[in-house]
Amino acid sequence: MTAKQKIKYVAASLEYGGLTRSNLIWACGLLILAALSIPFCIVLVIRLNAFPVFIIPIIWILAAIPILYRHRVIINRIVPFLTDATELKADSVIIDSYYGETGDRCKIRIEFFFNQKNVIKFSGSPNHTDKSAGKIKARTRKTGYDPVFKKYGNRKTRILYSPTHNQVLILKDNAPDFKAIIND
Repeated sequence: MTAKQKIKYVAASLEYGGLTRSNLIWACGLLILAALSIPFCIVLVIRLNAFPVFIIPIIWILAAIPILYRHRVIINRIVPFLTDATELKADSVIIDSYYGETGDRCKIRIEFFFNQKNVIKFSGSPNHTDKSAGKIKARTRKTGYDPVFKKYGNRKTRILYSPTHNQVLILKDNAPDFKAIIND
């Protein structure tokens, strides 16, 4: 089983958040709308000579591209973590939450033992800057908050820890034993 196939058992990364398929569903929906609107646009161009109507499917396609690109980049960044990952049991605790634009979001702390050492990791990127890049509006961004962390917070959970990359991946509840996955 390749690393790209193993990623289906990962629910979230502490650094990148949940690997939900909802963004892909939105992107596919936008592409379907674009595909369905093209015949109507052709009819409008032929009958009414309305060429600007083609901007509608182009906008839907352009809206789907960043969603698909971001998902692919995150998957490509997470796949190397699986090469030396070790499955461990960990305690996860919700340390903060807020209600954002897309629902309830939580920030979690994961605590586990690796090589007889207690390791504590927090969700979010350690390389995050608190200010946005633009000079027009310097706003703070909440990093490490994701809706999927609400499901895996305040309980014991199975994780994959990559010591070379120093990254934590949270396994799905229905994922098989990771050692069995490696042997496939």
